[in-house]
Amino acid sequence: MLLEYHEGTSPRNEVLNTTEKMRRVRVGYRNHSHQRRRRCGESALVMKAVLNCVLSRDPDIRKGTSAYIDDILVNESVVAVDRVKRHLAHYGLTYKTHERAADAARLLGLKVWGERGKLMWRRDNDVGGVPDVLTRRSVFSYCGKLVSHFPVSGWLRIAAAYIKRKANDATTSWDEVIDGDELRGLIQETALVVKKRDPARGRWDVSAKEAKIWVDASSLAIGVALEVGGSIVEDAARLHPDDTQHINMTELDAVIKGLNLALSWQMRRIRLMTDSATVHRWVTDGLSGKARLKTKASGEMLIRRRVGIILSLVVEFGLELEVDLVKSACNKADVLTRVLRRWLKPPAAGPALVCAATADLGVERMIADVHHAMGHPGIRRTLYFARRTDPTVSKRQ
Repeated sequence: MLLEYHEGTSPRNEVLNTTEKMRRVRVGYRNHSHQRRRRCGESALVMKAVLNCVLSRDPDIRKGTSAYIDDILVNESVVAVDRVKRHLAHYGLTYKTHERAADAARLLGLKVWGERGKLMWRRDNDVGGVPDVLTRRSVFSYCGKLVSHFPVSGWLRIAAAYIKRKANDATTSWDEVIDGDELRGLIQETALVVKKRDPARGRWDVSAKEAKIWVDASSLAIGVALEVGGSIVEDAARLHPDDTQHINMTELDAVIKGLNLALSWQMRRIRLMTDSATVHRWVTDGLSGKARLKTKASGEMLIRRRVGIILSLVVEFGLELEVDLVKSACNKADVLTRVLRRWLKPPAAGPALVCAATADLGVERMIADVHHAMGHPGIRRTLYFARRTDPTVSKRQ
């Protein structure tokens, strides 16, 4: 199809507002690199709009197909593949030989195959080796290959994000060379584990009206995982900024992110799985209306606003939400919020000659700083966060 794009015109509207006879469009490219990239993105939008417009001309085909750019997934229980081919040919669109997922196919950059009556997927891209020269650009490119567009990446998602943050901290520009072995060691360790046990895999054919949302938060990140029919179908994680807020607020942020993820899958019956007793009580009391939210935290109004957002989502989308309290060891989102403990330790320094009293003062100062940074939690939570910095800290200290 010949495509013609006019500056200042929405590609999507240009196609959807056409008459029965499709308009032929030419997509041109200029010499400037940033304009070429922009035109490439716009041409993909035009192609997507053209294909969706053609498929929507037939109600049965529209119901039995799902298109992404130039890939079409056909539900053969609704419409036959040959009928879709004839429909595309009628509007001048060419097509490749169709492939069935059960017989092993490449779908949207994923390798899909049939196994014991199920459809499974794994990565279909070659990650390659660790870049010889580390710059922010090469590190980001490599991490992009690791997690890319995969719906499930598990621990790899937060590991890649942490590596990119370290690259940002070590450079001031995209092409500045990163010296030292610390960052290279993190990347090599990650690549080795991915080669042995790649977490980017899962089940392709999931279908249910009920889902579990696993949520968790730590001092490093928040993570959510959507489970449907006993399989994790999508996960997400996000690093905290340096000015980390109170842990209970981050737990509530994870709940909101998890509900948004479930809504994107059009789920209405949701079971929320959290290992935070405080969040479990707040959300449960809010849903039942039996008790008002009680907290003495400095961010009380921010906490109330987050709980209000959760309740608003339940009401406006008609969600059937249940909240379960689970142990941290059983939380499937826990792996999305943590990296190896040795990654968080500062680089080893030379031996320092200090007396015991000075060392004790240093530990006390560190505990005070952690207590303040975490929003003045109780003794148990302060001890937990302090031990992430120094495992030798005792409860008495």
